[in-house]
Amino acid sequence: EEAAKTPVVLIVAIVEGEAEFAVVRRYGIDFQARVTAHVSGKRVEKDHETSLKEFLGEAAKKLEDLLKKEGIETVIICGPGFTKEDLITLLKEKHSSIAEKVHLESAGAGGRSGIKEVIKRGAVERVAEESSVSLEFGLVERIMEAIARGTGLVAYGLEEVQRALDYGAVEQLLITDTFLRKYEGADGLIERAKG
Repeated sequence: EEAAKTPVVLIVAIVEGEAEFAVVRRYGIDFQARVTAHVSGKRVEKDHETSLKEFLGEAAKKLEDLLKKEGIETVIICGPGFTKEDLITLLKEKHSSIAEKVHLESAGAGGRSGIKEVIKRGAVERVAEESSVSLEFGLVERIMEAIARGTGLVAYGLEEVQRALDYGAVEQLLITDTFLRKYEGADGLIERAKG
């Protein structure tokens, strides 16, 4: 039940003057918010730039708020035209930690239609898988680095891990899929690490 509520990704479908925000959960789409603003026509370039910047600032703020509220680590920004690139540029300038979480996707429309289009194309699964692989790779890299440095902060192998668990010295427990399937005591290791 908890896993079903866990957010997978936040999608922002953006066009000039409208940004739709939706959290994709395992059970479906949860439309969270919409930011709208009047963006002046392009005939008066200065007014257009000013109103576009204000709109993008509001969209970035809403994005930041939703990421904090939901604890999401992956964002897809989609839509037609260049507004999505403008938003990413703003995020890189003013919210670099958010910009690192963003994946860009094209869509034929903004709003709910754009969100549904990106989901139907399989972008959520692809991005979530890439993020998961990236996280796992990063954890393995940290382990290998600690082993290479000889810090003594990493235990590997069944006996060493059990000993570390006995001492309550396990911050993170990583188990391969193969070990999880083959070793009957893997669930017990996980429960001991939680406790």
